[in-house]
Amino acid sequence: MAATEPVAEPILPGDEGPPTPWTQAGERLAAARTYWLATTGPGGRPHIRPLIGIVVDGILQVSSSPGSRKSRNLEHNASCAVTASCEGFDMVVEGTAARVDDASLLRRAADAFQTKYGWPLSVRDGAFHAEYGAPTAGDPPYHLYALTPVTAFGFPTSGSFTPTRWRFAAGRP
Repeated sequence: MAATEPVAEPILPGDEGPPTPWTQAGERLAAARTYWLATTGPGGRPHIRPLIGIVVDGILQVSSSPGSRKSRNLEHNASCAVTASCEGFDMVVEGTAARVDDASLLRRAADAFQTKYGWPLSVRDGAFHAEYGAPTAGDPPYHLYALTPVTAFGFPTSGSFTPTRWRFAAGRP
């Protein structure tokens, strides 16, 4: 998921085995089917919702209706976390999200959503449009948000990975 390999280290002193390389973690994160986005509301309350996501150019991206609470929260405070259960471990990625409105990037993301989920999207006016969305998504348009990771954590669900923290240089992938 990252163009530059982040620093990988065991989460706790004494964790056995080498840290998991980001290349392995990033591949598994990209393959996850459902993600959970955690944002903070204007009053400081947490807000967590499931959603679908893709990785394009090594960047985790999620889509949301502009009127949804999660989109409004991100417009107010870009800090967020995305979690996913991946093959072999659960992941938490902390960082910031920025809205993507570049038509070329949106078209590539639309292609990725079509390939991964079979969700046919068109791009118009800096947003996605579709004949249908998730039952709770509301009507189009849908905004795309790209996550810039600062720190990520991998917690093994099997004995094949070491609990790992990845630190991204200056919050950039």
